[in-house]
Amino acid sequence: MKASLSFQWAVAALTCVLLGPGCGSSGGLGPSSSSGAPTQTFWRNGTVGTWRGQALTVACSDSPGSGCTVSTVACVDNVNGDTQGVQVSGTGGELEPGVKFSCIADQSASGYASGHVEFDMEMQYATTVTIYVAISSAVYSSATYAISPTNLSTSNFTHVSIPVADFTPYSSNLLGAVNGLEVYYYQDNISGPVFTLCNVRWTSN
Repeated sequence: MKASLSFQWAVAALTCVLLGPGCGSSGGLGPSSSSGAPTQTFWRNGTVGTWRGQALTVACSDSPGSGCTVSTVACVDNVNGDTQGVQVSGTGGELEPGVKFSCIADQSASGYASGHVEFDMEMQYATTVTIYVAISSAVYSSATYAISPTNLSTSNFTHVSIPVADFTPYSSNLLGAVNGLEVYYYQDNISGPVFTLCNVRWTSN
């Protein structure tokens, strides 16, 4: 038996030498962290992604309200080269314009508590009003993070990377039941394009 096992180990070692780097590791789709949790892509270059394997819908964050519209537009993302973004436009209504990427059922984000919510953003509406990013849930209150528009541009895309731990109120309960992300502009009665997003994702580190 020992001789048989030694032979098997020798074969396995030779196989690793022949296969080269990566032998013994499991592959996956998309980038992943050392913890093995793959990056969750919500939107990339005109394609709607998924959240923990669940299909996402992309809609105005006040849906079914009338404060905005959401559409795919041609763009030039100077950060990563994407050519299609998701643009939010205000319709002059009394609700804040924004976009929500959401799935039907809440999913655990526990493997992403040490990660970052990231996207590239270009403003079309110049103002000093705050932009909010929210981690949303069907059963818990959202956790938000405020972005000053002075850190954003109306002529180029700016890469935004927010540590999940910086969202408030930070809650392990919320991270156990997440159904999506929102990005919205905290001002109503706006008409016309407000902002465009590219490469919206949630990393695990």
